[in-house]
Amino acid sequence: MTQWGGTPIDELLRMSNSERISVVLPEQTKKELEKLCKVERRSISNFVYLLIQDAIDRAKTEGKL
Repeated sequence: MTQWGGTPIDELLRMSNSERISVVLPEQTKKELEKLCKVERRSISNFVYLLIQDAIDRAKTEGKL
């Protein structure tokens, strides 16, 4: 599983194979995400990247990927 002290988002954006995605969230969900990111001292992009990477790592461990 990815450690929460993972790669900074700035480094990811400098990588030539990085891509951007858009996500649509309900207003309240976005507000709560912003609060959580502030508590975790992470950008939204970095926080979401880590959540996605954790899900991918789990799927690999479970043989789904």
